[in-house]
Parts: sequence; structure tokens; C-alpha cells
Amino acid sequence: RTAVAGLSLVALGAGALLVSGSFERSPAIRLVGHDEPVNLSARNANDTSAHNSPTLVRDPVHPQNLAVSSRIDTPVFSCALHVSHDDGATWSQTAIPAPRGGASKCFAPDVAYSADGTLYVSFVTLAGRGNVPHDVWLSTSKDGGRTLSQPTHVHGPLAFQVRLAA
Repeated sequence: RTAVAGLSLVALGAGALLVSGSFERSPAIRLVGHDEPVNLSARNANDTSAHNSPTLVRDPVHPQNLAVSSRIDTPVFSCALHVSHDDGATWSQTAIPAPRGGASKCFAPDVAYSADGTLYVSFVTLAGRGNVPHDVWLSTSKDGGRTLSQPTHVHGPLAFQVRLAA
């Protein structure tokens, strides 16, 4: 009796799989271009730094301006901001200024453009040997990310990763 019930469940599952697959269509995907690394270290096989958790944003005022923030996972964690002013054909890195005083190890950056084209970059600083999330900082750019303001303290201590929304 249990064998019949088990076989019935297997047959029912196989039937459901066949029915669901018969209605599935191949997704219509239009490739825009080819994959291109944003950070130069991605082209170097000997570079062990890993750019993780990227956020890509487009300037609503100057749509050719793009910005990507990423977390760099190495033994000395850090952040990166890369900007493009030609729709991603070329990229350059913008230094994220360290806060004055206190913990200065940048971690978990995020970016957003506001409606007026101001670029906002937030990040958390890590403190101590245990890399404890410490404070949240915010920098701005009025020139498409070529330069950033000195960061402003937003929250902390013991502030963790934050996300920006425009």
C-alpha cells in the first residue's frame, strides 16, 4: 500500500514537471555589449583583491555618467568607486576620502544619484582588530564622481551596512 502511494507521488511529480515545462518559453534576451571589468585589478590574475557587492547607478541629468561602488575584500578591507562619463566605455577610480579622526577603514559602500545629478556615496568604517562596523559616513559629488566631498558623519557607533535610495 505504501509502495503504491510512493509510486503515485513520483508519477504525480513527474507529470507536474512535464506540464510546467511545456508552458515555459525561452526568455527574450537582448545583449547590449560584452562584459567588461570596471576595476583594473580584474585584469590581473595575480591580484587577490576581490571587488564584491557592486552597486551601479546612472545620473538622471547626464545619462552618460555611471558610477559603481564596490566592497574590496582583502585582509585590509576597503571600498572602491569607479565612474564613467561615456556610458561605460571607459572607467576611472575616484578616491573615497577617509574621515578625519577615529576609524577610517572603508567598508560596504553604496551610491545613488539624486534627481539634480548629485552623486551620494555612503560607507561604513571598521574599527579595531576585529573589523567592527563603527560609523556611517556620506560624501557627495557635483561633478559626476570625479571628486568627492570630505565625508560627513551620519550615524554610529556600531552602525552596520546601509543602502541609499534616490
